[in-house]
Amino acid sequence: MKRILLPFFVLFAISSVARSAETPALIDRPAAGAGPTQVSVGIWIVDITNTDSAQQNFTADLAIVFRWKDARLAHTGTGVAYYALDQVWTPRVGIANETSSVVRKLPESAEAEPDGTVLYRQRYVGSFTQPLRLQSFPFGRQAFRIQFVAIRYQPNEVAFVADENWIRDGLQQAAGISRSITLPNWTVEKWDAKASIYALTLTCLETDLIRRSNKQIERNIMAKTDKSTDSVYRVTEVIGTSTQSWEDAAKTAVQTAAGTLRDLRIAEVVKMDVKIEDGKVLEFRTRLQLSFKYES
Repeated sequence: MKRILLPFFVLFAISSVARSAETPALIDRPAAGAGPTQVSVGIWIVDITNTDSAQQNFTADLAIVFRWKDARLAHTGTGVAYYALDQVWTPRVGIANETSSVVRKLPESAEAEPDGTVLYRQRYVGSFTQPLRLQSFPFGRQAFRIQFVAIRYQPNEVAFVADENWIRDGLQQAAGISRSITLPNWTVEKWDAKASIYALTLTCLETDLIRRSNKQIERNIMAKTDKSTDSVYRVTEVIGTSTQSWEDAAKTAVQTAAGTLRDLRIAEVVKMDVKIEDGKVLEFRTRLQLSFKYES
C-alpha cells in the first residue's frame, strides 16, 4: 500500500509577478494602516484521482473558503451582497503549482454580509505540479503539496489564519481531506496546513532545447529571485552540447522558461564539466551566474 503525505500550504508571494500589463489596479486593503489584513482560510480536499510520474503532477478536487472583514462593504438588510472580484479588495489568491488544466467550478464572485464580512469560495479541479520521488516506485510514499499564494502582498500586509468557524465546527486546523479517495492502492497517512513565506522562484526542468544527432539533450535550470530587484533571477546551472556556446544555451533556456528576456547579463562561470569522447567535446555542464528581467 502506497502512502500520501498531504501538506496544504498557504503562502505569501514576496515578489511581484511580471504581468502588470494584464492585472487590474489594486484596491487598497481594508484598514491598511491598522496592520496586516487577516484572511481566514478553510480548505477541504474532496478527492485525489490520479498521479502522473512522467508529467510530475497529481490530479485533485479541492474546495477552499477565504473570509475577511471590509467595513467599506457593510450594508443594511439581512441578506448578502454579491460583487465581482474586480469590484472589491481581495487577497489576490493564486495556486503556485496549478497547471493549465485546473478549472474553477464556482463563479468568481465575493459575498459581503451586513457587518462587512466578505466571503470568497471556490472549487478547483485539475492537476497540480509536484516532483515525485520515483526511487521506490511503485511503492513508498509521496508528499503532495497545494500552494496557495497571496500575489503581490508581503507578510506584513496579509496574514492567513485558520478559519475559526471551521475549527469551531470540529475541523482541526480548518482543513482536511475526505476519508476515502479515488486514487487506487493509496492511503492518506497524514496531512498538514500551515502559513509560510513564499519566495517566488522560476523553475524549468527537463527542457529539451537542442537536438544533436536526433538526440534530445535535457537541460536542468533553477532560477531564483534577486530580492533587491523585482523580476530579476539567477540561473545557476545550464547543460548543453558543443554545438552551442554556454552563453547561447543559457539564453535559449531562460527564454523558453520565462518568456521575453530583457537586460540579460552573464556573470562569472562557477564550474564547467566537459564530456569528451574520441577527442571531441560532446556535452558540457556549466554552473554560472546569469541575471535577467523577463516579461511573460
